[in-house]
Amino acid sequence: MPYDSNGVWSLTPGYLAITGQVVSPTNHNPPLEDISTNGLSAVMVRDGRAPATGNWDMGGFRLGNLGTPVNPADAVTKAYADGFSNAYSLITTNTAVGAGDKGKWYRATSPLTLAPGAAATLGVNFAFNVKNDSTGNVVIDPSNGTEKINGIDQLIVPQGFNAFVICDGSNYFGYVNSSPLFGAHLQGYAFGMSANTNTGTPATNIDVSPGASASNASPYYLLQLLSTITKNTNNAWAVGTGNGSLDTGAIANSTYYGYIIQRSDTGVVDVLTSLSSTAPTMPANYDRRTPALFSFTRTAGVNGAPSNLGPGLLKYFESAEQTITNAGTLSLSHGLGAEPKLVETLFVCKTAVAGYTVGQKIPAQRFTISSSATDSYGVALIMGPTSIDITYGSSGQLIGSKTTGGGIVMVNANWTMVVRAWA
Repeated sequence: MPYDSNGVWSLTPGYLAITGQVVSPTNHNPPLEDISTNGLSAVMVRDGRAPATGNWDMGGFRLGNLGTPVNPADAVTKAYADGFSNAYSLITTNTAVGAGDKGKWYRATSPLTLAPGAAATLGVNFAFNVKNDSTGNVVIDPSNGTEKINGIDQLIVPQGFNAFVICDGSNYFGYVNSSPLFGAHLQGYAFGMSANTNTGTPATNIDVSPGASASNASPYYLLQLLSTITKNTNNAWAVGTGNGSLDTGAIANSTYYGYIIQRSDTGVVDVLTSLSSTAPTMPANYDRRTPALFSFTRTAGVNGAPSNLGPGLLKYFESAEQTITNAGTLSLSHGLGAEPKLVETLFVCKTAVAGYTVGQKIPAQRFTISSSATDSYGVALIMGPTSIDITYGSSGQLIGSKTTGGGIVMVNANWTMVVRAWA
């Protein structure tokens, strides 16, 4: 007799032997054959030598201590499922993508290649995601170049972009999209955030209006100021509206530059002012900033009206101090990504001379030729998309004396030159 619907197995009728009764084949054989055919042969043996022949209802009970799944149809443990549902991997080198990576999120912090295996092996509905937080491209290269994605050999995921890759069992398809909050597409972006003199305390306070601007460095996070903030430029920086904005030192009569800053751990956004146009001293824990968005000049203890630096000036380059050599040449890589719209050359005083003090900067004269055609003074510039090329005059550099106003030929050892460029 087979098992009933509740899984209960019963012996065949006539199995019961009575003391003193002669055992006959009709009483002895059928029960044993039933045990073999309908009883023992219907159970699962421990070594798994035969598969199940029907679906199992666990009745609310658990299967415990399962092994790690290997094949697509393998059962999984709770720990494995939890890890799968929250799968996240930080990767910095080329990485193979296999069956166990289905649904996984990758975050790439270095340019690299992700190589999913053969489409036929990974099968229908296989998919994964990648976020490119590196400084270059992430490449999706199925089976290391032997299969296609979107009908081509490779899919490029640019810096700051995401990709969702799926498999239909025969082919790969990739969908690339950008993050609205960071990525290379935001470089140079600025909207709003205009600085104005505060009407109540115009000598010291500046208001910065709401807006958004990309940070100054890759991967160019979007810093958003949601409401107008007022900062006191006289006082040391402290978070919040109405508090100080100065990054370091004491206020002086000079030109200052304003930045939007952010703490990445909390998202708090604020305003900072600095004497530096390129490298302000950041408050503790603030690790993101914009390029200089505005400037103001303080004269006789009173702030002048702020000048807002438009998006066209947000890509900025300043060289290190360069040695001046008559007839010498320089080639300075500016990294602006385009030919500069504006270039400035400055002589930096290194030894007090002609009324100038150490550290003072004066404009360098462009190339000039004196009344004698053999005398050549000044600086010749060639502006290109990647570099600024410079040739110094063979006769030296002309400057005007600060004390007498007379023209003199500088002693090169007393000066260096700095080049600034905007694109």
